[in-house]
Amino acid sequence: MQAALSAVRREGTVVAVGLVKANLPLDVTETLITRGITLRGSWGRSIWDTWDRLTGLVVSGKVDLEGLITHRLPISALPRALTLMRGDAGKVLLDPSLPDDVEGI
Repeated sequence: MQAALSAVRREGTVVAVGLVKANLPLDVTETLITRGITLRGSWGRSIWDTWDRLTGLVVSGKVDLEGLITHRLPISALPRALTLMRGDAGKVLLDPSLPDDVEGI
C-alpha cells in the first residue's frame, strides 16, 4: 500500500483490493491533502468493475504484479503454501508446471 501511495500521480486514486493484516501509517496532510490522493476500498457491487479495470491494466503492461509473488511452489506443496500464507509471505503461487521435488522460492 505504501508503494502504491508513493507511486500514484498527484490527484490520483489508489484502490485497496484484498485484506491487509497490519495498520497503515498514513501522513494525511502529505498524502491526502497536499497531493490530493483519493484512497478507496473495494467492496460490494463495485468489486467486479475494479477487477475488470485491474485486469485491463495488467494485460496492457501498465501494472506489473510479479513483485507481489514471494513464493512459487508446486501444487503438491499446498500445506507449505498455507503455512507461508499465515506468516509474512506476499502472494504464494501454486504452479502446476513445477515438478513436485522443487523447493520453490
